[in-house]
Amino acid sequence: MKPETRQQVKGIMETWVESQAPKLRRLNLDTIRQGYPFHQLIFSPDAILAARQERTIVTSMGSELYPRLADALARDRFQDVVREHTTAGALNEAACNMIEQITTELREPGRQRDRRIPDRVAELDAILNLREGAPAQRSVIADLYVGDYTGGPLFVELKTPLPNLDIAAESKKKMLYFLA
Repeated sequence: MKPETRQQVKGIMETWVESQAPKLRRLNLDTIRQGYPFHQLIFSPDAILAARQERTIVTSMGSELYPRLADALARDRFQDVVREHTTAGALNEAACNMIEQITTELREPGRQRDRRIPDRVAELDAILNLREGAPAQRSVIADLYVGDYTGGPLFVELKTPLPNLDIAAESKKKMLYFLA
């Protein structure tokens, strides 16, 4: 990592940490009592306040901190780096339906041998070999796009290590549309 990138990352972290204090001060026990009446049946107000503070910080990490860090780190090596980059194009209806089918099947429970497992090569083959139907305009937004990445453009979805099932399925769908 270049020294200037290291300094930029440090600055991003420091600025982000400083920006959290005002957000946390807005959360107080009176707000908790009014906003979470059913939570109080199970948790103490202090526990609810701590959970709300944690959620506020984690949300801010995902929407503010991680994208800024990813952008700075990508720019350390690449020139064509864009956050929230839209990729659009036409894809026939059959291919769009196959993408929907793949993501649905990946979410479905089933016996292990009958269950669809992720397979990038087979999925793309199934999608790209379908030619039926009218062209449909589709677009996807990458959290981070690196156009001059070695080996072709890089489409990045920034997610936590354990995203919920809905988020994982939506990310998979976006990646398949991008690749198609």
